[in-house]
Amino acid sequence: MRYFLVGLGSAIALLWPQSVYAQSSCPKPIKPLTESLLSDLPGYANRVLQRTKLPSRTQDNSTYFILAGKPEFNPLTENIQGDYTPAVPEAETPQVEQVFFTTLERQYGQKTVHSVENYHWLFLTKMPQGWRMVFLYSRFGLPDKTHPPTPIQETSNGIIGKAIQLWLRDCRF
Repeated sequence: MRYFLVGLGSAIALLWPQSVYAQSSCPKPIKPLTESLLSDLPGYANRVLQRTKLPSRTQDNSTYFILAGKPEFNPLTENIQGDYTPAVPEAETPQVEQVFFTTLERQYGQKTVHSVENYHWLFLTKMPQGWRMVFLYSRFGLPDKTHPPTPIQETSNGIIGKAIQLWLRDCRF
């Protein structure tokens, strides 16, 4: 990820990743959009995390997002038969795309460092104004490798969910 500097009078400010500003609009196909999103996601997530100012976050106790893994596009709901009848005709409903990805975060304690992998199931839809997040579900890994990840939680308003929403907003403008 390349950053660029802009002179502001006598001050120099480090701005957002160049990839956000280098594109004039969001990629239209889901795969290039998601690849761009995931390459920038750790930076966006860390900025959201810094802004939240959680009481438990101190210099001796902090978390940083290191990377986001490659996306997987095979939907879970494919080929599911059932008695469900949509309320709106299928031709009128927006297409929802599913993307699976992981994030790696590093948690620093007073004398310990843990790497934790989290699992995310992102739902996106393409609107006339650009891509929008519909939902984000996450399952969080634990530093203690003897325990399984947490149950799935709706996390659209969590750190990663807010980071995705900000990235999509920046991508549209």
